[in-house]
Amino acid sequence: MEVLIFLLIAIISGLWAYSRFGKKLTVSFWPLVVLNTVFLVFLGIFMGASHVESGHLHLGWLVSQGLTPYKDFFEHHSPFLSVLIAPFVSWLKSSGVMFDILRIVSGFMFAINILLGWQIARQAWKEKAELSIYLLVLSSVASTAQYLLLRPDIFMIFFLLAVVRLSFEISGKRVLPSFFAGIAFSLAASFVPKQYLLVFLPVIAVFLGEKKKRPLKLVLYFLGLAIGCLPLLSYLVSHGILKDYLFWMFGFNSQIVVFKVMFPLEVLALGGWGAYSIFSRFGKLWASSTLLFIAFCLSTASSLTTTTDVSGEYYLGFWFFICAIIGCGCPLLGVFEKTLSLAKRSAIFGVVAAIFLSSSAADLLSGNSSIYLTDRKTFSRLMDYCGEDTCLAFLPRHPIFAHDTTRLYSVWQYDFIDDFSALKNDALRTGIADKIITTRPAVVTCRYRNQDFLLDLFQKELITAADYKQLAEFFKENYAPRYIGKQKYYIRNDKLQ
Repeated sequence: MEVLIFLLIAIISGLWAYSRFGKKLTVSFWPLVVLNTVFLVFLGIFMGASHVESGHLHLGWLVSQGLTPYKDFFEHHSPFLSVLIAPFVSWLKSSGVMFDILRIVSGFMFAINILLGWQIARQAWKEKAELSIYLLVLSSVASTAQYLLLRPDIFMIFFLLAVVRLSFEISGKRVLPSFFAGIAFSLAASFVPKQYLLVFLPVIAVFLGEKKKRPLKLVLYFLGLAIGCLPLLSYLVSHGILKDYLFWMFGFNSQIVVFKVMFPLEVLALGGWGAYSIFSRFGKLWASSTLLFIAFCLSTASSLTTTTDVSGEYYLGFWFFICAIIGCGCPLLGVFEKTLSLAKRSAIFGVVAAIFLSSSAADLLSGNSSIYLTDRKTFSRLMDYCGEDTCLAFLPRHPIFAHDTTRLYSVWQYDFIDDFSALKNDALRTGIADKIITTRPAVVTCRYRNQDFLLDLFQKELITAADYKQLAEFFKENYAPRYIGKQKYYIRNDKLQ
């Protein structure tokens, strides 16, 4: 499917370029940007609900209900986003429309990040910055980077871009940018500490500036780092979960970090080209260009550490922005002008167009785009059934505004529960079988990945053989299986009346 899409785009784009070149006209990347934008808009409207966006919405609601991360429900990331969105989540109604709102907000943040990144590109490359190349890169990776989903990464990207932008000012005469850069980095790390090496960029910027102001700038930068940590740190300390945060964020997550990454070759090539252009002219360019090169190196090195999902590109969100910024100063269109053969120029343009268009087109045509309306109905029905009761279901098809009967709610958590003892121990903090029987949840997953859920619980050693028999009888007497969307659930009998 993907190969067919690639070939089709390459042929159509090549023929269009051939027609343009044959008439002594030039080609532009703007049509590709427009097509990618159209693909992205349709993806935002139609693609199915994600574990990510429903998860953060659910955790934000749990926090709004007075529950504490780690203590009252499972979490192995920073709770910063959940805490920040909690007041807003409490206003939302139990309706599938909330996902429309989330995607609009995420799209708005993506637009803000694009504008901030373009400011950086203009300052670093001056008149050489090419907006069409910048937008082409970002629009081509927007779906795989999950820029339209509510993730802490989209806020991390904003503050890290602010760090890069402020670092340009740090190398000048002003001293306050050092302070604000420290705050921005700490806030970025409060969301996601993925790009940890960027902490050194403002320090390097200080040493590129005037010598006599270096001590003051460094003091202000470290003061900003300390102040930026206060919002998250005060929440962790006041709720008595600082130790839990350190364990899950750094103790547990260190077990799943692997030094393996899959950089998309086209983005890596363009970013590397831009980095080489700056490196080959060190001393002849502006300080901002030098700092951009350093930011690219630090971001690339930070990106070499990821989690078990090495095929997912969402963890490269900030790196994509840096590559788009550093690559937009490269004369990519000049490649076609230097090729004398009309056929070769057209073929090269067709291949380039296919490289930057095929990913978005494939995502749109993959079939996942057809289930969003079904997912919205599923959420609404699940929340209608659940009401004020608890549930035992897995995200993303989960009654979002409902308390969990056990500590199980995450697909990721459940899938890896046999691989990490910390996950299993956390799930067993409360007896699963006893909780189900005493709490009598309104909605319970009936089948998980085409297997009987109770049997799967037993095979994962989360319940005993006696528990299994007792629960099977309990569900037979008090529940009825029902399909809601594509998922099968046990619905408590009184909820069906």
